[in-house]
Parts: sequence; C-alpha cells; structure tokens
Amino acid sequence: MSRSPCCSTCSTAGPTTGPAHLLPRRPRSSPQNSPEHHPRDLLRCPCLRVKADEYAPQTVTTRWPLDRPRRTSEADMSSSRHEATGTILPGDQHHEAATTATTTTTTTATTATNKAAAITVHTQAIPGNHAEALAALVAADFHNHDPAPGCSGGIEGLVAAMHWFSDAFSDQHVEVLHAVAEGDLVALHVAFSARHTGYFRGLAPTGRHFTVREMHMLRFVDGREAEHWAVRDDAWLVRELSEHPVVPTSAVLAATQPGAAVGSVPVAV
Repeated sequence: MSRSPCCSTCSTAGPTTGPAHLLPRRPRSSPQNSPEHHPRDLLRCPCLRVKADEYAPQTVTTRWPLDRPRRTSEADMSSSRHEATGTILPGDQHHEAATTATTTTTTTATTATNKAAAITVHTQAIPGNHAEALAALVAADFHNHDPAPGCSGGIEGLVAAMHWFSDAFSDQHVEVLHAVAEGDLVALHVAFSARHTGYFRGLAPTGRHFTVREMHMLRFVDGREAEHWAVRDDAWLVRELSEHPVVPTSAVLAATQPGAAVGSVPVAV
C-alpha cells in the first residue's frame, strides 16, 4: 500500500493506517491554527510532533490536583454561609456579646450619673439656693420649657426663680417619691414642702407650712441638665395659702430668725 503525506507541510510519509488516523480539522481564524497546522494533527504526525509544544496550551500549576476536588473545611463553609446569609457565628456571638455588655455597662453608668445629678439639682441645689452648684450641674444652653411666671427659659431664669422661692419660702425640703431614668431622660416625682415666710405672687407671708407634689422631666447632655419640663399646681398653692389668715410679716420674720422660740408666733398649719 502506498503511503501518503500526513499533511501538506510534511514530505515524510506517515503511518499506513490511511487518512483515518487524522482527526477532523476545523478552520481557525489564527494563522498558526490553520487546517494544515491544527495542534491535534501535529500531535498525530510523527515527523512534526516536536513542533506541537509551541501550539500546546500553557500549563497552570494549581495547589490541588485537577482530578481530585479540594476539601473544604467546616470553618470555610461556615464562613461562606455567614457571608452569604449574614448569620452570626459562635465566635461572632462572643464578640457581639462582649461589645453589647460594654455598651450596656457604659449606658447604665451614664444613666445612673444623670439620675444622681437630677436628684442633686432638685433636692439640694435649688432648695438650698446654691447658685454655684446649680451652674456646675446645668448646661450653659439650658432650656426650661415650663419656667416660673416672669422668668426666662434659660439658666438665668432658673437662678432668678431659685432666688425668688428662697425669699418666699423658708425650710424648703424636697422628697423624691419616684425617680426613673432611661437613656438621657430622668423623671422625678417629688413632694416640695416649705413655710410661707415671704411674698409669693402678691400674697403676704402667712407662716403656713405646706406640701405640694410636682413632676419634673429632665434631659441630660454630657452629665448636665439641658432641658426641663414641669407639672406644678401653683394655682392650688396660691389658693391654699390665701384661705388662711395672714400673719404680720414682722412676726413671721421674727419667728424665722436664728434662736427664735418654736411656736413663738401663731402660724396656720
């Protein structure tokens, strides 16, 4: 049997197996992959097999054998699930729990500080007429939403109301009935008691001892009282004081002087 060349570029006769030993050729756009130089044909051709290397694809070295799938660890699978679904891993739970605990502790400490400051302002600073202590516990841009009549809503109005109450009432005492703090807010339910020894809303001193309940809502910023809301029944207090006979001012003042005998002046109770 006569031998025929393997391809048009080969002058050496190939195997005697006939044209069936060649794989089907497919046209390529690249010159080097033309039908006469198809890589699969070159691999078949014994005379041009050495030239097949320049047509062979570059081998990429991989970490894992191509014939064996890579084993994925549980940590990788969990991490993938965590990133895909947003679920919390056990390690993340501990970290989040620690962060939450720290935040909760800080918030609790701040809330307790605000509550203590609120009680100090309304049970000691204002009843004791301590302007310096009040300035240290109240913000510079303080705003009073329910100021006393004739007073501004700023810190100057608060100090003026404090002095006014000090002139009108002696033996001031504030008892905290309820105190609730949450976030930057503090709510106080108090009982304010004092003796009427000065002019209060046009009323001459009566020497009467009274107790009135009030509600205060406070907002704190950086540990200082920044806003104030109040619910007071001043009308009841005026009516309560005006229903009793007025004791002469001189007698009332004499009774409030240091060393005055208890009960030396008849006062309404």
